[in-house]
Parts: sequence; C-alpha cells; structure tokens
Amino acid sequence: MNYYLVNMGSDKVKKTQAVALVETANNGDEIKAIKRLNYEVVFLYTGLVHVDESNLMVADKSIKNKGILILDVLSGYIKQIQEEYDIVAIISPSDFFVHQVALICEQNDLHSLSPKLAKMLLNKYEFRQKQKSLNYLVPEFKLCTSLDEGKEWLKINNKNWVFKPLNGNESVGVKLIKSPEDLADSYKKLKQLSRFSNHVIGDRYILEEYISGPVYSCEFLKDKENILVLGVTNRSMSEPPHFIELGYEFPVQDAVARNIVETTLRFIQDFEFDFGPCHIEYIVNEGNVYILEVNPRLVGFPNYWMIDKTLNVDVLKLVMELFIKGNLATVSLEPTGYSACVEITAPMEGYLHSIIFEKDWSNNQNVFIYLNAEVGKYVRTASSNKDILVRILVSGENKKQTNEFLQEVKSTLKLLISNNENLYDCKS
Repeated sequence: MNYYLVNMGSDKVKKTQAVALVETANNGDEIKAIKRLNYEVVFLYTGLVHVDESNLMVADKSIKNKGILILDVLSGYIKQIQEEYDIVAIISPSDFFVHQVALICEQNDLHSLSPKLAKMLLNKYEFRQKQKSLNYLVPEFKLCTSLDEGKEWLKINNKNWVFKPLNGNESVGVKLIKSPEDLADSYKKLKQLSRFSNHVIGDRYILEEYISGPVYSCEFLKDKENILVLGVTNRSMSEPPHFIELGYEFPVQDAVARNIVETTLRFIQDFEFDFGPCHIEYIVNEGNVYILEVNPRLVGFPNYWMIDKTLNVDVLKLVMELFIKGNLATVSLEPTGYSACVEITAPMEGYLHSIIFEKDWSNNQNVFIYLNAEVGKYVRTASSNKDILVRILVSGENKKQTNEFLQEVKSTLKLLISNNENLYDCKS
C-alpha cells in the first residue's frame, strides 16, 4: 500500500495513493492490473460497457453513473475522490473518455496524451485532414452532416464508399455503401445509435473511398523519450458490406510488417504523439500502406492476451505503470512463440440455444475462450464486432503449430440456434 503525508498544522493526515480508472475496454481487467502494482483503484464507469463482477469486486471504490460522459460531471467526481485519495494517475482505456481524461490530467499535472491530439485522433474528419496536410496516402473522403448531403455526394461521385460515424468505434455503423438506399439505412441506424449512446456518438459521418486489401494493426507504448513497439497483428475480415474482424495472428514479422512499423514511427514523429498506448489499424493496397484509424489506447479485448502470451509480458500492467510513473518499464520484446484468434458470428438469426465446447479447455493455459453472448438471447447475423458470439485464442510454438491447434479447439465448438420452429447446429 502506498501513502503520502499531508501537513495540516500539527496534524498529519495519511492519504492512500490510488489510481482513478475511467471506464474499461477489457471487462475491468485493468483494475487487477493496477492492483498488481499495489495501488488502490477508484473505478468510475457508465454501466454501458460490460464489467466482469470478479473485477468490479476488486476495486476499492466504484462509482457508476452515465453522467460521467459529461466532462463537468466527471471532473466533479475526480475532485471528490481527490479529497479522500492521493490520485497518482487518471487513466481511461475507452475511446469515448480519452479526450476528457487528457484534459483533466493536464489540469492536475498528471501523465497523459496531449488533449489536443486526443481530440483530433478521435475525430475521423480532422484526422484525415491532418494526414493530407502531412502528405500521407489518404483515401478520398467527405464529411456529411445530413442524409441529403450524402446523397448529393453519391450522385456526383461514382465510387464505392464506406459509411463511418465521425467518432464511432468497434466498426459499429461502418458499412460499404453502393446506393442511396444503403446510405439512408446507415444514416437511420446512426441516428438511433446516437440517441442510444446519449449522443456520445454523434450523427455526423464521413463517406470514405473504399480501399480493398489485407488489414493489419500495430501496437506501441510511448513515454516522453522512448517508444516501445509491441508488434504487428494481421486480421481476417468479413466480406463487405460490413467490416467484422474474424481472426488475428501475432506477431507478423515479414516485409509488410516492417513497412507498417516504419509508417508507425513516422506517424509518432509527424503527429507528435507524446504519451501513452496506441493502436493503429492499416490496410495495404497494391503495396501502399494506408492508415485506417488511430486509437490512443491498447488493442481491444481480449487480444492483449495474445501479446502477453507471445512476448511473455503483462501488457495491461505495463500500460498502467506507464501512466502512474511516466516512464516505460524495461522489458524484452523477443517473441517466445506465436498466437492466433478466431471469432465466431451467427450464420443465421434466431435464439441462441447453446454454446458448448465438447472438450474442456479450461485448464489449458494456452487457450483462452470468451463467450460474448448469453444463451437465450436473440442473435443476428453480424454487422459489427459487437455481434461476435465467441472468441477463441490460442498460443503455440510457431505459426503452423498454433493454427493447427486453433482449428482443433474450434472443431470442438457446438453452436445451436433456434428460430422457434427448428433447432440448427451451426457447424464451427
């Protein structure tokens, strides 16, 4: 336990050092990572994102309120907890809080990404504009504030376009647009999503030129002086019109990966990325590397497991320690193996009757299975990453052995979906 002393005349009051964690991107696993560093945790969350009960129970103090989406409300809570704790770091792994938390950190002289950069990276239009000014390869794009504006753009630009909410995440609302009807449907869903999220996701969008090709990501951590590139991951994607991530492998170490790392290092310098974790997604088209998006946080759940297993690190702990101490810990990043993931979506609509693995993998430390849907719920064919039902992650000695093992684990999955009349065995 960490303490510091406050001099109040003749009295000295002990305040416990704590970390304020704002929302989660990993089911609350960040809480346990902070606890492994021997700090208390004050967890502020909206309740809109799933948190495992086992993680929630570990937090020393929890505050649940959708109102923290408003900066003044969040700031008010931070001031309240500072009266009780010595807050040594304020951290958010959530796209929707990165900018607000950066502002609060700046006011409190705590380690964080520049608020100006955080805001720009989370706005797809501003980010593309900045890229253009720096002579990056950029797909053609158009900011739209209404349905009619988008329809007019489609009339005079005969291409395939991708509809993207201006500040969305997890591919929610992202869709290939081939007609005005497609656009109208996407815009209607965006308006609904905006209302559901209390307008955290706005109703503005961009139409972006569709570029085909393999998709990759690169993860890195940055302090004021040093860069730690964790590696490059490839991605298997669904066929358009939706863009759902169906599988990953880590680490990729070929010529394309080296080109992606070089582009990542250029991004860090050109955009003056000053602090924290970052996840950049790329698409490679005819040898040209395009940045799809930049998220100033770690890769989404549960893929940090792949980094941990392959590099023999505790990456969540590394990230939390970076925000607390301001410096990157010294670690070896030599891969000790390989890891891969497959994500299962519903092949049809209906009620999820059961998800069963015919072999028990729970005691195998090289297997991580995450069930993302509840039995009895109505499931639809996937339109975003949020519609993934099951995630299967494995690690092994090399690429070949790991992928064979992944197929072995996947083959034991039995997925049953009912449409009220018949029960279908959806073969994995």
